[in-house]
Amino acid sequence: MRIVQQTPTYLKLQENRLLTQLWRVAIALPFVFSGLASMVLLGETAELMCDRTTPTEVSCQISNQTLLRKSQTPLPPLKGAEVETRSNAQGQNYRISLLTSGQRIPLTQGWSPSQDDRQMEVDAINVFLEDPSQPSFNLKQDARWFAYPLGLLFVGLGGVILATGWNKAHPDLCTFDRRSKQIQWQRTIAGSSVDRRELTFQDVEEVRVFRSKDGESDRPYTTRLILQSGEMLPLMSSADQNQQLELASTINRFLGINPRRPQA
Repeated sequence: MRIVQQTPTYLKLQENRLLTQLWRVAIALPFVFSGLASMVLLGETAELMCDRTTPTEVSCQISNQTLLRKSQTPLPPLKGAEVETRSNAQGQNYRISLLTSGQRIPLTQGWSPSQDDRQMEVDAINVFLEDPSQPSFNLKQDARWFAYPLGLLFVGLGGVILATGWNKAHPDLCTFDRRSKQIQWQRTIAGSSVDRRELTFQDVEEVRVFRSKDGESDRPYTTRLILQSGEMLPLMSSADQNQQLELASTINRFLGINPRRPQA
């Protein structure tokens, strides 16, 4: 929450719920889109199917399937196969390239971190091409075992970010009326249920800033109303300690409270 109205007799703090939810959606969507993209782009099955037509000639085709498409591509006469290497910041990745006259055709669009597996498959293709006694050859690669769990992990993280923000109790309104000595405090729970409290100035002992003990929160500083009963009602959390201290000081002055202890 932040101060949205302040007069000598009235102080109002309010949370922009729409802005908060849009901010949370903006954080979650990259995770969701990355997960979906992983499943669509990397979750590919590819199958190389070859039949020997003469002792020196073979007829081959590639069958590719993803979540969005399925295709079969006849190949020009194969001359061989080799392991193609790609380097990036994470290291090296590998895939099979099929060699024809003047062309290099990748078996899959995706890459694998396993060089040994790709080399064994390349060796098997080349042995088939050189061995006229083998009538047919079939090789299948399935990247879904890697792409789908990875994609679901990212989609799940995005969903957790959205669900956590939606279900969390958010203090979103607090008003202080000096004329009536009344305080209205409200928070939204689970996205729709509202918890309202009506207090008087005399119910408040002071307003203080607290720091999260775990040190892992992205909003470690929280301003709270400390009631005479010992109960504490949260007002605002952020990473800016000075902002929280200024808010607590403003409310204490408005309530005519002199804190017993200096603020942290």
